[in-house]
Amino acid sequence: RFTPTNAYHYSPVRIVVTPPRSIESPSPTFKPEESFSLSCLPTNSHQEWYSGSTSLSLPEDDNALSPLHCFLRKYCVEAFSATEEDVAFPRYGKSHGGKIVLHQVGIRCLHCKSCTGAKPERAVCYPSSVKNIYHSIETWQRRHAPVCRFIPCWIKRELTRLIETSKSTGGGRRQYWQDAARKVGMVDTPNGVRFGSPPGIAFENASQDSCPSVPLVSLKDKDLVTDFLFLLMEQMETCQFAEEDRSGGRSKIKDYPVGFGGMQCKHCRGMAGFGRYFPSSINALSLANSDRNIYNHLKKCRKCPESIKQELQELQTQESVKNKRGSRKLFFSKIWTRIHG
Repeated sequence: RFTPTNAYHYSPVRIVVTPPRSIESPSPTFKPEESFSLSCLPTNSHQEWYSGSTSLSLPEDDNALSPLHCFLRKYCVEAFSATEEDVAFPRYGKSHGGKIVLHQVGIRCLHCKSCTGAKPERAVCYPSSVKNIYHSIETWQRRHAPVCRFIPCWIKRELTRLIETSKSTGGGRRQYWQDAARKVGMVDTPNGVRFGSPPGIAFENASQDSCPSVPLVSLKDKDLVTDFLFLLMEQMETCQFAEEDRSGGRSKIKDYPVGFGGMQCKHCRGMAGFGRYFPSSINALSLANSDRNIYNHLKKCRKCPESIKQELQELQTQESVKNKRGSRKLFFSKIWTRIHG
């Protein structure tokens, strides 16, 4: 039985491109007038590209992706860097960006990667950017999995079961796929995806909150608000803004300093980028819209106990008591103090 690991191996051998005036030496097909964003390149000044391979699977996949996509990322495919042989004889797949280059990252089948000779179609795909990794895996599922004779029977059976029982055909939030790729070392470049750090190592060294989390409410606060609101905020805890929180569509918080106080779901702890909130003021924290955002997260959170979800639903349905005048503001003032000290 095949057993994957989070990072299979990486080679310390790397290519260092240090041209005197340009970021990367242009290939014969590269036109100087073509422009690209420097934000897609790694921050190191020597442009170090690493070689090796790594699993796409992360522990937080379960919080963001369907069981089918979690299974595909863990047991079916891996990311690897193209070797000189792959460049000279690109018989395993094709690059959507054109010619394959040395150390370009591709997505390949785990089960036929070591087989010699011709391989079934789409055994390898070379996504043009990290945002297209999702499409590469979807292509593998549709076109390669049905014809690959090297995939074990138990994996094919499980794939069939997951496809039939999947509640959603979506791959989860697309931004998550991009963030996850960067966690295992991938970066976008003008010549496709590369490993800007040793494959898998960046993920293992992911940053964590430097301060321990504390509850947002205490029993003394219970009389200030309705039972629904108290139970809702009881599911949250303090957290701190991290570099990882800058990604995604939350443009309003991208300029926050690292360490800025916020709150997160205490069940999933904001894994996969969900359930973390960083209100800018007490007024923003106390808005009814904040209540709805937290409740919507808890309804979908896979770590939140069903008993809590059921109680929240019942309290929201039965809720008729209003907060005393000024008590809601006092309640959230206490929460703000606990968040920011």
